[in-house]
Amino acid sequence: MKIKIEIEDGITSVVEESGPAVNRKVVKINDVIDAFQARSTFTSPLLPGDSGLMKYAKNNRRGVYALVTPPTKTKAFYHDEEDDDTISYNIITPYLLWIISTEMDTDIDKLQMYNSFVYALKGPILTEETPVYRAPFANVYDEGRICWDGVNVQFNQERSLQSIFTQFFSGESNNDLNSNRFDSFTFSDNDSEAFLANHLLIEEDQRLERGEGFDDMNNLYQEILKPQGSPANFKQAFEMLKEDII
Repeated sequence: MKIKIEIEDGITSVVEESGPAVNRKVVKINDVIDAFQARSTFTSPLLPGDSGLMKYAKNNRRGVYALVTPPTKTKAFYHDEEDDDTISYNIITPYLLWIISTEMDTDIDKLQMYNSFVYALKGPILTEETPVYRAPFANVYDEGRICWDGVNVQFNQERSLQSIFTQFFSGESNNDLNSNRFDSFTFSDNDSEAFLANHLLIEEDQRLERGEGFDDMNNLYQEILKPQGSPANFKQAFEMLKEDII
């Protein structure tokens, strides 16, 4: 099939030719422009810096954004279903890579998030081949996709995408998606094995209470972070979600 756009005497037509059959349809020129813009995607290079926006791709309706947050001291909340109690822990995160795909909701003039992934890093992203690791937290599927438990996450504008860190850690985690997040380790204050995401929260909270800090937690992450596997690196993770907007 061959498709042509013809403009004659101010009238725009889309002409489809398939063998001897010819189908001609009169359209508005603005509809044609919008259709081309919707399929025209700009992709940035890898941007400089250790954190913040690292790369993006967007057209006039959709976008995918890769952001990095540096090691950060924060609170994490775990809901103990057995005791029906929510416990807060002080933790220090590793470098985290967030990849978000969005679509503009013109009815409310906000970016509607419809896919989001998070991965751990052992350091800043230096090249697109930088390896990614499983985020060592619950509420994350094995492939890195975030489980928001029905929360409708929205952003007022692109600049507010950084709030994904706060939105993620302000929610509660539980026993769902709590395993296979990292290589097991031994609790520092006893000889029992730690292998669930909430075990890591307990370990970090106790270490911070004893006066340990960023370097100590970084050493722990260097030891236990598990390679994501697929995707294996930043480039693969970004391209996987970029397919959402093409």
